[in-house]
Order: sequence, then structure tokens, then C-alpha cells
Amino acid sequence: MTINRQQYEEKLNKCFVPDVSGDDVIPKKAVLGNQKVDIILIPYGTKCVEDWAFAHCTHLKEIWLPDTIMVFGRDVFLDDKALERVVVFSKKEEKPNGDKKEDDYYVYDDVAELLAIAVKCFEKSDTYNFSNLSSAEWFEWYDANLTDYIEKSDEDGFNPFLAGGEEDYEDPENDIEYYSRKQREKKCGAIFERLKVYDRLSSQSEKNISAYTTYLKSNKEEALQFILDKKQESYDYFKIYAEHEFIEEKDIPMLLDRFSDEDYVECKVYLLKYKERHFNNINVWDMFEL
Repeated sequence: MTINRQQYEEKLNKCFVPDVSGDDVIPKKAVLGNQKVDIILIPYGTKCVEDWAFAHCTHLKEIWLPDTIMVFGRDVFLDDKALERVVVFSKKEEKPNGDKKEDDYYVYDDVAELLAIAVKCFEKSDTYNFSNLSSAEWFEWYDANLTDYIEKSDEDGFNPFLAGGEEDYEDPENDIEYYSRKQREKKCGAIFERLKVYDRLSSQSEKNISAYTTYLKSNKEEALQFILDKKQESYDYFKIYAEHEFIEEKDIPMLLDRFSDEDYVECKVYLLKYKERHFNNINVWDMFEL
């Protein structure tokens, strides 16, 4: 996707833009702990983002990063659990004939969700290497890291906080089973996001698809919970769930019940069509439940 200078300026005006030093640096803890900011845009030309710059921003959902950034500090996005999109943008080169033109920016919008997963889950120093972003090589790198991530123990990182005494044991965050289930939901979500760009799987595609679908099938409850948590955005994920034939006939009543809320109308319509197409025994009265 390409945007022109005017669109870029409009985006700047709508986003939170942190101060950049004279050395083109976002300083340490620049937005640390900000509980209000939800979209951040780093100005083009910024070269460095220092330690914990955007850490503990619990409502941060989207950040725009220029490809001019060469150095990222430690734990830049630490505990940014709501982060859904990391959008990288680059300035397009001048026209071949050398004509002067208004600045255009290329936006890597198609991999924004994947990058958000990478910065939150992969814990690799090369996560911020944007030099070959969206290329076949990049997707191979991504699939290798995603495979490592889903193979990690669901208990990795569990650190119960029990400062208050016995009552803390009742907090679900301090329960190992709850923690592990939430880790599986996150892994299912990472796989769903990857399968949304199914046509851009790497040369290892068959092996990757098999590993991803096997994980989802082994954790159907967590996969379904991820879909339900998306609410009105759930349709694309549910379609992936259905197209990989995770739905058995015995699941239909449960799924119709789970998708009974108005947030899931598209999912329910899709499910009814799926039921008719695969099991050929749709009850016409189901349609009136919509």
C-alpha cells in the first residue's frame, strides 16, 4: 500500500507522536506506562529507539515505525499485551526520470499483524530487521520463529505474584492452568494471523501448514476462544477454522450457541451454510434464530 505526503501528514495528526531528539532518537522510557495512548507514529528519519520506549502501554494497539530505524533497545514493547499491528513504512525512491515529486511512502500493511506477534512473542534480536520485509526469505524466517514459539512450553514465563498473601492464590493470573490456557490461546491467535496470509507461506509451506493446523486441531477450545474474543472481527478467523475442517457434526449445536450473540452474525450465517454444505441436514428453524 502506498500513501502520499498529505496522507502521511494526516496520519501524523491523528496519532500520538513521541518527541524525537536532535540525534533522531526516541529516548529511554519515552512513553513508558502510558495508559491512554492507543496509536503511535514514529516520524520518518528516526534512527534509534532506546530501552523500554513503549513498554507497559496497556492500551497500545498500533504503532507505525519508519524503516530508517537502525537500532532498537531492550524490551521496547514489554508487556504491550493489546498490541495488534506494527506497521513499517518506507519512503519510495524518486521517479526513474528524476522528476521532482511529492514524497510517497510504501506501507507494509499486509504483515502488520505478523510483526506485532513477532515483537511480542519471538524474543529474537533480528525481529527488528526490516531490510527484506515481506519477501519470501522473511516469511521463511517468520515461519521458523513461529514454529519455535508454538513448541515452547505453555508454562514458560509463569511468575505468580503473591505479595498480598493467601488471597492472591484466587487470582486467575496466579493459576498455572489458567496461565497455560491463555498461552495456548495466544499461540492459536498467532497461527490464525499467519494463515490469513495463506498464499504467502514459505517454501516449507506443506510442512508449516501441517504443523499449524495440527496445533489448532489439538487445541480447538483455545482456538475457538480466540475467535470469540475477536467479537465483530471474528469472521475471518472462523472461516479459517471451518475451512480446515475442524468442525464435526456433533459440534454444530455448541457452535450455534456460542455464536448466538449479535457480534457473531456473520459467523453464524457461515456456520449454517457450512452445516448445509457438509452435513446436508440443516434445520430451517435455525435461520430464525439469527
